[in-house]
Formats: sequence, structure tokens, C-alpha cells
Amino acid sequence: MRNYNLRDLTNIAQYNKFNRDTLEKVFRLSELLKLFNENEELKGKYVLKGGTAINLCLFDFPRLSVDIDMNFNSNSSKEEMLEMRELHRKLISAFVALDGYTIDPKSRFTFTLDSYLLKYTNAAGSRDNIKIELNYSNRIQILEPVNYKLSSQIINNESILALNKVELYGSKIAALIGRTTSRDIFDVFQLINK
Repeated sequence: MRNYNLRDLTNIAQYNKFNRDTLEKVFRLSELLKLFNENEELKGKYVLKGGTAINLCLFDFPRLSVDIDMNFNSNSSKEEMLEMRELHRKLISAFVALDGYTIDPKSRFTFTLDSYLLKYTNAAGSRDNIKIELNYSNRIQILEPVNYKLSSQIINNESILALNKVELYGSKIAALIGRTTSRDIFDVFQLINK
């Protein structure tokens, strides 16, 4: 389990004008993403999507996105998917437990979605959580997913598999039309101006 030093987090947050606890959450999110990029069983089987993908893969965190949304990425039968899903649940549960997280009972596991709510104590001693949502209904992507090389100043993962930027843009615009949250407005503004 990685230790997060309160003083270092505070310095990095102040320098980058981020909230310290949100920055720690992004560091933790990055460590969780490494599991999906480096574990032989999980690698290539999940594709990052949504605001985290946009802010991590296309831009250098103009906004700190604090959850992980992924699509299962396998052209497999329902039976094969269910078998892999069960194995992946065990791997993810073991990994997060070793990394000091507890899976909150409010986590939901439905036919189409595994929604993990991971609880932890942050560097300041406060309880916090990270959400990971794994979608199993969108198993085939329209365009080939892209292995994005990351060049963030605050995250040091080498790369992450995510939706093609056309699909990222399209899904973010659809989210803006469908729910119109401030984060959607911000992300679409970034897409238009970069």
C-alpha cells in the first residue's frame, strides 16, 4: 500500500491550485488504474471512459475527475463474460484490500454494472471514498480503443487504454445534453477550445 504524505500532498496541491484531498483521490485513482493496465488478466479487458478519460488522456488535468468509469472490452459470449467477470471481481477485491481499501456495503453489483464504492482513510485522517464503475452492457466499442501515453505533471502512469477520442467527445456531448452538470459544461468547453 502506498503511503501519502500530508505535507507533500499539501505542497503539490498548493502549487497546482488543487484541493489537497481531491488531489490525493486522483493519486489513488491513478494507482487503481495501474491494476487494469498492468495485471495480465485485466489488461485490455477494460476501457476507460468519461470525464476521467478526457482529463487524464487528452488534457493535463484542467479538472480533477475523481471516479473511474470503464467498459468491459471483450467480444465474448455472455457465458464467457460472466466467467471472466467473476474472476475479475475476485482480483479487484483482493487488490483493493491489499491497498488498504474496504468495499462499502453500498456498492452495487447488477447484471450490467459493478459499482464499487471503496472506502479509505486519507492522509489527513478523514474517511473518503473512490467509485469504480465497470459497465458490462457496452462490451464492443465503435472505434478501436486507444492506448494513451500520459504526460501529466501529477500522474506518472505510462499509459492507459481508453475510448477513442471521437467516442470520448461524443459521449461527453451526449452527457451534457442529457444531464447538463457543471463538469460536463467544463469538459465540453475544454474539448472545443483545445
